[in-house]
Order: sequence, then C-alpha cells, then structure tokens
Amino acid sequence: MAATRDEVLQVLYGAAMGTAAWPDALDALAGFADSRVVTLDTYDLDAHVGRVLAANVVPDPSIEDYNREFGRGNFQIEAGARHYRPGKVLRTSDFISQKELLRSGVYNHVYKPMGIRWGTGVGLEVSDRHIAEFTFMRALDAKDHSERELERIRSIAPHLLQAWQGYQHRTRLQDSLDVVSSLWDRFDHAVVVIDAKRRIRFANRLAEGLLAAGGAWISRVGRLHMRHLDDDQAFGKQLLTVLEGEPRLLRLSAGPLGNQVVSTLFRLDSKFAALVVTDPARNHPDLRQGLMMRFHLTPAEAEVVNAIVDGEPLRRFSERQAIAYETARSQLKTAMGKNGWRRQPDMVADVLRALLPAALFRA
Repeated sequence: MAATRDEVLQVLYGAAMGTAAWPDALDALAGFADSRVVTLDTYDLDAHVGRVLAANVVPDPSIEDYNREFGRGNFQIEAGARHYRPGKVLRTSDFISQKELLRSGVYNHVYKPMGIRWGTGVGLEVSDRHIAEFTFMRALDAKDHSERELERIRSIAPHLLQAWQGYQHRTRLQDSLDVVSSLWDRFDHAVVVIDAKRRIRFANRLAEGLLAAGGAWISRVGRLHMRHLDDDQAFGKQLLTVLEGEPRLLRLSAGPLGNQVVSTLFRLDSKFAALVVTDPARNHPDLRQGLMMRFHLTPAEAEVVNAIVDGEPLRRFSERQAIAYETARSQLKTAMGKNGWRRQPDMVADVLRALLPAALFRA
C-alpha cells in the first residue's frame, strides 16, 4: 500500500534533515507517484555530464553505469534544458520522441536493464550551466505518467524544492566536517572525544589505531577504557571530575603507557571531554597550520600554542626552542589575547572544540 501524502512528506523532510535515509524517502515518492524508480540527480550542461545523487534502488549496477559512462551527453536533459524551471513538473515525452529514446545508449544500457522507460522530472535548481531535478521513472510495461499522477507530483513540488535545499545544506556541512576530520587525521596525537558514560563520539585515525592495538587504552562496546582495572577505575573518577568543571585540564598518570607517552584529559563542555594521547618526541606541523588558519596566529604564536596543547610546560618549550622564556611568554600572551583566552586550560579546550566536528556538541 502506497504511503499517504503526509507520510511521504514526513520521510522526505526526514531525509533532508538527516534523520531518515534518502533511498527510503525516494521509495515513498515512487509509491506516491506510481513510479518504479525515483532519483535525485544533477546535470552539468557545460561538461555534458550527469550524476545520480540518490535513488530508491541503490545499490544498482545500472546507476553506477550511468554515473560512470552513460550520464555523459544525456540527450533527454539537454533537449529539455530550456523547458526546465524550479518547481516545474515536466514529462520527457513532451519534448523527446519515443523512437529517439529507444535508440539511445542511456535507454539500452541503463533504463532497460532497470525495467524503466517513461520519465517525469521536477526542476530544483536551473541555470544555463546546471540542472538539478527529481526524476520519476515508470516501468517498461506501464504507460506514461497520467495527468492525475502529474497533479500528485505537482502537489508536492514545493516540498521537493525544500528537500533539495536541505540536501545541499547537509552536503556542505558534511564537506566541512570532512575537512576538519582530515585535519585531526593529520594531527600527530591520538584524540578521542567521550561523554560522561565514556561513549566514544569521535576518534581520529591515530586514536583508532591506538585502540585497535589493545595497549593501555581500549574500546569496549563503543566505550573508552583502560586495560588495567585500577587505572580504569581511576580514569572514571578523573573523567567525572573534569566534566564537573575543575580542573578543566588534567594530566593523567602515564602508568603502563610508558615514560614517553602523555595522556591529557580536557573538558570541552559539560557533556564532553577529549583525551589526547601525546608522544612529546613527535613533530606535528599540520596542527600548527590549522592553528594559524583558524585562530589567526603567526607561526611563532602557533608554535607555542601547539606546545601548550601538547601539555609541554612553557619553560621547557622555551628551552627546546632556544628562546628566552619571556619571549615565549609574550608570544603566548599575544595569542591568547587575540582569541579572548584568559587561562591556558580554556585555550586548550577551545582549540579542541573549534577543530573537532561541530556535530559532536549537539544535544
């Protein structure tokens, strides 16, 4: 039984907001419009290349064939380009002859293997260079979309436009999260974000390797633990202490980690803390670059902030850099002043918050 209009819109907006899957939303649209296949797709009119972004039949080899080869020079879209308008419902049979369609590569290599033939598009984003649309395809043995079915599609066209806006927003957000996540993957320390129940909300690549190695730090059912019971119990108390607010930064006992590796726990907010496992012998220029870009620091200021984030005392940093302690202190003070940091623990926690994916801190 096909979903009702309200049910269709519910799952459609759910997909747009990230609480439902796009294949499920498109499957609901297919039932609503008596179609076999529904896709969300784009076409670059300059490059003559199309791509299916989502479909109710994923995974399907024919979709992959389209994206890889037969989306190039899609004569249907190019022939109908001048007819497309945002929100307009358009049957391809209105501007493409069926004889031409049945001879085409896209029909014989994509549509026919999928058992589809008749198409209706809803324009979402239309320009001289680019088209985005929802496409409704009917079965080979069916007739073209009737006027009644077109009216049903028209009745939800404004919602399809809104869903497209949601899709774009979430795509841009994911691209942004991918950038910051890749920054942490280049960070030369293991970073794990956990909540009060030790549930792991984020782990960069180095942290994943650390947990998989099964050394001092391990993951059990998605929660962070220390291998030795006494250490683990102490860590649980330390975590709650940090989350309660004082201290905001806590250096943990090295214990079985060895003399070189340092573990530091930072309070990010009332719900989350970050564990940073650091090897002081490592160099980490990539984080310095991130600090300069995100916090508008000079290379010297980024160097000293990076050292403090590592847990290195300022005096030891100045000795390692062969600069006067007062010079290092002045650089740190300037960096903190630029960003409104009053205390070093606040600086460290804000650096972690700023560079970790923002989605971690949503309720």
